[in-house]
Amino acid sequence: MLAITPTILALFGLPVADDMDGRPILEALDPEFLKSHPVAYIPTYEGGGLVAGAGPAGASGSDAPVDAKGGQDLKEKLQSLGYLRQDTANSHNNRGMLLMGKGKYDEAIGEFEQAIKASEDLGIARLNIARAHYKKKEYDEAVATLALHQKLHPRSKEAENLLGNIAMDQGRMPEAEEHFKKALEYEPNFTDARNSLGILYDRLGRQEEALREFQRVVEVDREYAEAYNNIGVIRKKQGRLDEAIAVFKQAIAADPEFAGSYSNLALVYEGKGDLGAAEEQFKNALKRDSQNVAVRTNFGGLLYMKGRFEQARQELEKAVAQDPTYASARNNLGAVYGRLGRREDEIAAYRKAASLDPNYADVHHNLGLALLKGGDAAEGEAELRRALAIDPRYAPAYVNLARFLLDRGRGQEGADLLGQGAREIPGDPQIQEMLGEALWTMGVKDRALAALERSLALKPDQPDVRRRVEQIRAGDGAAPGSPP
Repeated sequence: MLAITPTILALFGLPVADDMDGRPILEALDPEFLKSHPVAYIPTYEGGGLVAGAGPAGASGSDAPVDAKGGQDLKEKLQSLGYLRQDTANSHNNRGMLLMGKGKYDEAIGEFEQAIKASEDLGIARLNIARAHYKKKEYDEAVATLALHQKLHPRSKEAENLLGNIAMDQGRMPEAEEHFKKALEYEPNFTDARNSLGILYDRLGRQEEALREFQRVVEVDREYAEAYNNIGVIRKKQGRLDEAIAVFKQAIAADPEFAGSYSNLALVYEGKGDLGAAEEQFKNALKRDSQNVAVRTNFGGLLYMKGRFEQARQELEKAVAQDPTYASARNNLGAVYGRLGRREDEIAAYRKAASLDPNYADVHHNLGLALLKGGDAAEGEAELRRALAIDPRYAPAYVNLARFLLDRGRGQEGADLLGQGAREIPGDPQIQEMLGEALWTMGVKDRALAALERSLALKPDQPDVRRRVEQIRAGDGAAPGSPP
């Protein structure tokens, strides 16, 4: 019902107010009509006349004539529907939702608190305060607010879902699962909780269970874009890229305004090497959610890959400004600073990212490389080892730490490290190749040959490795470490 008035306004070519409850049902409008009459927006219908002939979304309309009579008639109709009573609990809650959507969480909390003062019975306002604290990662405040809400609403499925997401963010996975299942006990078709449960299972590596939950979500709600998106994410992880693309397109069809689907579609195109298509989809995502720090960070990473370092810097600095606590943005920004020759800024960005997320293997690896390039061998080596302690299957750290050790004559350490890497990641051809070369240099020909042959089996198109294998088989030339 909340979407009816915005849809009617759009149908008559009139602007929709930002402080209305609902949004226009774009699916109900003909695409050709929308092309000719794009939906326009104004901040509010409170306190002023209707702008006749409003411009496109985002236009101020300050130079347009005002139809006072028509505006007053429409205002009275909107008031009769309950949209324009400025100081009601609903109006404060609606403004809070608008502010929260713009990332203005403290202002949103103020509006939600005003809503509660106006009507203590408006449970959604206290839930929204908790959601705003959650968005700010103020988990203790969110939990305390939810406790107050549950005293008044002891079977609140929304509270259980949010508590589950807080627990999941903090790594308390069994507790998170209990909360999600409790929410589903209250309402088996509560799609938000079932989607959250699927995300939990995916994070636990239980992909098939996750897929089942996401499929159940879309069976209940065919327009639940996030569930389609999450199915696509799993298909991408499984390497089923064409299926992932198809599902992300389903998500976009279900909700053309959900930025996450465009972003994930961009990542698939990026993985397939279609960087032009990837850039287009990242831009589509940012058009729909300019405040999405993860999308902007990924877009900055794409620009880095395309060698457009100055543009990448601008996007990533904007991401850091939007969310100073987002470690990935600082990590990517450090890489860009490195390519721009700003070594001190590069190291500072990595250090800040590591302080924000101490268990971020990639940032410790990148910091280690930057320190080694700057001549700080001891700390650089320590950071590379820290990356491997966090993630024993992080291949770049094996490769770069082994190179450092071998270049400094620490051959046995390098070979031992590569042997560990080969056991942890047996399908990595580069680690097998480096292990083979290290063993050949040490004069251990049989093991060297075995490692090099494994590398070729994994990646046949390696002419240098093939020549080395043929050389060892033929017995041509002695390895540097061989006895005379």
